[in-house]
Amino acid sequence: MSTVLVAIACTFQLSAPAERPVATAADDTAPQNWSVRRTAIIARSRARAASSVASRRPRSAARTPRDLDGAEVGEWLITNIGGPATELFDQIDFPVIKKVAIFLGETRVARTDRHLISEAQVLQMVQHLEPGDLILEKTNWYLCNLAIPGFWGHSELYLGSYDEALAYFDEPAVDEHFALLGFEGFADYLVSMYPDAVVRWRAGAETDGRTVRIIEADGLARRTILNSAEHGLTRDFVAALRPRLLSKLDKALALLVALSYLDQPYDFTFDVSSDDALTCTELLARAYASDASKRGLHFEIGRAGTGKPMIFPTSLVESYVREAGAADRQFSFVYFLKGDEATGQAGVGSERDFIDSASWTFPF
Repeated sequence: MSTVLVAIACTFQLSAPAERPVATAADDTAPQNWSVRRTAIIARSRARAASSVASRRPRSAARTPRDLDGAEVGEWLITNIGGPATELFDQIDFPVIKKVAIFLGETRVARTDRHLISEAQVLQMVQHLEPGDLILEKTNWYLCNLAIPGFWGHSELYLGSYDEALAYFDEPAVDEHFALLGFEGFADYLVSMYPDAVVRWRAGAETDGRTVRIIEADGLARRTILNSAEHGLTRDFVAALRPRLLSKLDKALALLVALSYLDQPYDFTFDVSSDDALTCTELLARAYASDASKRGLHFEIGRAGTGKPMIFPTSLVESYVREAGAADRQFSFVYFLKGDEATGQAGVGSERDFIDSASWTFPF
């Protein structure tokens, strides 16, 4: 894997830090020989991962990834590669950072043809969810996991279907708020102020055409999108948390904030100081920021390996653990689908499993 990152560095031609240029559509166009190099890098990555899992060599004092079994290769990579990988981001300018981030986010080095969670399990999970729930997810074996502190790699906001959301927010306190603004209620406000979002919400997800139930800032899509549960949650690990102390009005206003960021570019610099572009958990934090009209949630700001302030998905689990038992704790546990690499399947996990995930590191 160290060869892989050296190859990435060489391919992207590291340079001294420079002022970030304005991103353009051309930033997504790689050099002409990039596809050839990328194919070679992926092939080497997968070969090394397969070798690590298959070899099962005895432990020794000096060991490399080839000597490790499947459960140990991730820990080796995090220790030996994760730090240097994130440090690269301070040494290169924005178009190159974007290309590196996209490469890491698209490159999966093992079990590339399927996920541990099935669509049937996702649809069962959806029966337990409500609009405003916060979703955490993890897909194993993507290189981008090396650059994200903690086990969880992505977060999403659950909307429910359009009709489900209207039914959920159909209550006097919500309607009275929007009546004061000159609208007949939440539905009237939504259609009047967010007509494009409503059309897209009702039409079906652009990813697979199925019912929209999720909004997320997606690095692969390069922007904030509406997604189906089947497409967005069929991963390897998925968990849901629910705000405990917020009213339906608070949640309705949070969802409206999230919808206002639809199509906002993804933030490949992971800069939480601006909302010109957003990362996944930053979208949730901005949606649930408290203001004069609503109560909100507190999100911990940590620091990436580069030293930049960032909101990590795993910080939600850490908050849940830290606040356990407190009368003013922010979240309640809703559901957890827990993948198992040994069986190649997933099952319903317990709240205890979810709490333990705060300290999990493998698989990457």
